[in-house]
Amino acid sequence: MRAQAIIFAMLAMTEPAAAETVQLYAAGSLKAALTDVSNAYEASWGSKIEPKYGPSGLLKAEVALGAKADVFASANMEHPQAFARREKERAGYPLCAQPALRPGETRSGS
Repeated sequence: MRAQAIIFAMLAMTEPAAAETVQLYAAGSLKAALTDVSNAYEASWGSKIEPKYGPSGLLKAEVALGAKADVFASANMEHPQAFARREKERAGYPLCAQPALRPGETRSGS
């Protein structure tokens, strides 16, 4: 239940525009829990969640190569921590703590 609340909070931080699709990359082992969270999020925000489930390491590699993922939920915490370290070094803030940008917005330092 705590993990579901955390993921719901992460999804809420994406601040999608109306009817925008949120790209969720998540470990296959999280599918059951995240299906419930995704349904609740869609009902609350009116946005669609487009999930992609699979092995965390493979999903991490896709994101590292440029795949668009608004939320990355890994069963192995080393994967999101590696992204957070990389983003903090590059831009001064962790990837997982930043809301998504709306179309036309820019983030300073990127």
